[in-house]
Amino acid sequence: MAKKKGIFMQSKQFFSKEKKNFLIGVGFLLLLILTLATLITSLCIYFGLANKTNNKTPSTHYNSDDLKTIAERYPISSKKIKYINYKKDTTIKDFFECNKRKGKRIKSIIYLNGAIDWISEYDKKTRKRIKSTHYKPDGKVDYSFEYDPETRNKIKYTNYNIDGTIKEILEYDKITNKRTKSTYYNKEGLVGLIFESDPQTGNITKSIYYNENGSIQRIYEYDPQTGNETK
Repeated sequence: MAKKKGIFMQSKQFFSKEKKNFLIGVGFLLLLILTLATLITSLCIYFGLANKTNNKTPSTHYNSDDLKTIAERYPISSKKIKYINYKKDTTIKDFFECNKRKGKRIKSIIYLNGAIDWISEYDKKTRKRIKSTHYKPDGKVDYSFEYDPETRNKIKYTNYNIDGTIKEILEYDKITNKRTKSTYYNKEGLVGLIFESDPQTGNITKSIYYNENGSIQRIYEYDPQTGNETK
């Protein structure tokens, strides 16, 4: 009986020790989690403040020529992020927007008689022009060109009607620069005609004619080499 009691007491002590170790482990884990949470919070606060500092309003600098050029610089990198050129009559001639870190141009706006004439956009990595949009004197889009950022070849041309609706879209292969697709719209703004062309030969391979309600009327297919109708 005494032996059994001794075994029971040993077992009780063993489990008490295990429980104690378990609680110590849990406490240590909670302390570790709390420490990590505090660290993460501190980092978030730091980078949040840094971000606010980086995005504060850049300073504006004036040239000696009265209001000829205004340049805004990014306070961290000191790179120009915006600069505006004025004419002698104080109307804006052009406007340029640049990358904050490297100061490379990402957008330019050309003015004519006080109104926007052209807007050009540039790829942030290659710094090559990717889109140019021409505007009418009334502020509506006239037409636009899109370019491949690597080859610099024209890949898309969009022409607009007087009312601002799309008149036609011409697409080009970025390598051969040959037209691959031509889409023409009717007065209702629906597709009226599509030509698909081979990117190597430039020959039309398919033509799709649409009814005024947008439904397909007829489809023709052509050989890409000879241009002869096949279907």
